[in-house]
Amino acid sequence: MDPVRFSAGYITFRKLDADEGLTEIEMPFSSLEELCSQVLSAQEPYLVERIRLEGTDAHGQAQTIRFTFQSVTVNREEE
Repeated sequence: MDPVRFSAGYITFRKLDADEGLTEIEMPFSSLEELCSQVLSAQEPYLVERIRLEGTDAHGQAQTIRFTFQSVTVNREEE
């Protein structure tokens, strides 16, 4: 398999609000360190929804990888 050279990355954060509905914001990142920093510093009510990596393969074909996350709320009092 030929290597893929990634050129851009994006994190999509989402917020669900009773009044505003679903809001998404997309933040670019340019390194693994920046990705980790943005993910680890995310504050409620914003949650990480998706991470998208874009680039090209050895033949110049566009390649995209998407990671999608599911959020779960746990009520500790019911456990």
